[in-house]
Amino acid sequence: MRLSLLSRLRSRLLDLAGAESGQVALTFGLALIPMVLAIGCGVDISRAVAAKSRLVDALDATALAVARTPTTNTTSLTQVAHAYFYSNYAGSDVGTVTSLSVVPAATGSGYQLSATSRVSTAFMSVAGLNDVEVSATTEVMRAARGLEMALVLDTTASMQGPRITTLRSAATTLVNSVAVDPSVRLAIVPFAQYVNIGTGNRSIAGVSVPPNTSNCTTVNQNVTTCTGTEQYQTTCTRQINPRPGTCTIDGAQVPCTVYDTQSYPCTKTRGTGCTTTTRPVQQCTSQTWSGCVGSRPPPLNASDQQFPGTSLPGLMNVSCGRPVTLLTNSVTTLRNAISALSASGSTYIPAGLQIGWHVLTPRIPFTEATSYGASSQPRRVMLLMTDGTNSLSLTGTGPLHTGTNRVAADKVTRDICSNIKQDGIEIYAIAFEVTDPATKQMLEKCSSGSGFFFDAGNSSQLTKAFEAIAVGVTDLRITK
Repeated sequence: MRLSLLSRLRSRLLDLAGAESGQVALTFGLALIPMVLAIGCGVDISRAVAAKSRLVDALDATALAVARTPTTNTTSLTQVAHAYFYSNYAGSDVGTVTSLSVVPAATGSGYQLSATSRVSTAFMSVAGLNDVEVSATTEVMRAARGLEMALVLDTTASMQGPRITTLRSAATTLVNSVAVDPSVRLAIVPFAQYVNIGTGNRSIAGVSVPPNTSNCTTVNQNVTTCTGTEQYQTTCTRQINPRPGTCTIDGAQVPCTVYDTQSYPCTKTRGTGCTTTTRPVQQCTSQTWSGCVGSRPPPLNASDQQFPGTSLPGLMNVSCGRPVTLLTNSVTTLRNAISALSASGSTYIPAGLQIGWHVLTPRIPFTEATSYGASSQPRRVMLLMTDGTNSLSLTGTGPLHTGTNRVAADKVTRDICSNIKQDGIEIYAIAFEVTDPATKQMLEKCSSGSGFFFDAGNSSQLTKAFEAIAVGVTDLRITK
């Protein structure tokens, strides 16, 4: 376009030179050249200014992507910046990028990114200036306000297999992304029918656990002895035709192997010449606490008040999942807790909500959270993830969760969620492959509103939900 314009201008000047009034026309034409070049330079400068504006926008977006990356290694962050920038802005009108760098911010927790690019000129090249260099610098910082967050994770039997594997991966990614800031503390609260608060918390205020006991007594017991054996014919059954299918585990449909059943004749052995006598036998019974706690009586089962007057009851001879990891900024501790998650038991969502709430407040039984009277208040957040409905409920007034009244369990779930939010705690809720509409509606209502509920229909969506929450709880801001 530039050559065509200059050619036409040259041709017009030659025509003017041959005209009768050529001297006047030639003078006008020569004066016209700098005017055209001035206009062209203005166009080039406008293009450069627009390119710089787009470069700044691209750099801001890249800076946010860098800040959310779960590493503090500058080399790795530079690689992330290049990958993000060139995959999203390659070919866009920011010019030809010649440099892109990432360095830690001079102060605070954040990073400074700089970039330069060359913008080709259309008119200024006549004067030997073929391109214009533009540059941009941006700084992304984490907010000074801290974060205290509890991951309340469903580890019931329906989570076994690929589900628990995906959960471990998604939760680890969130920890890696969020916990790079030392002002962030996270807790892990696995739940099923009960929650394991850890045997090390046996004697803390607000927890009541009976002592472990072991008693042995001698009782008379019938003992059968036989002098011989014989074989006999009977009918046995076996499983045949294994194939992929679905099974209902803890109220959730999960992939499993299904079989047909076949009967067949078989031979078994039994004793002959048997006599039964009564003999003294020693029988021992024991009461042992493994860290599991039940619920306080209503309405305290939906409250974080009236401790230690009414304490969390320790349940003897009850087994439950992995113990709670209280608030910590140790990434290694959090990763290890997540990798150790295993799936067993049935679903009682209030059990997880209750302990998750206790973990996030400075009130007993757990006092690790920042005091409400502190000058700098952290953001308090709970992430609740479940893959099923409440299949269990409170037994009478507690402390056991062996009832089957789902209506009652759902009401307690809603009550606890409401009270948690009134206590200044935000709730993110994830329904993972939940098919029951009422449960999804309950979880959405439990959350803190728009943007806080995720209906994750598969493993990929669960991963994306955790990633979105990691972004939501990371207070980033562009400062330059």
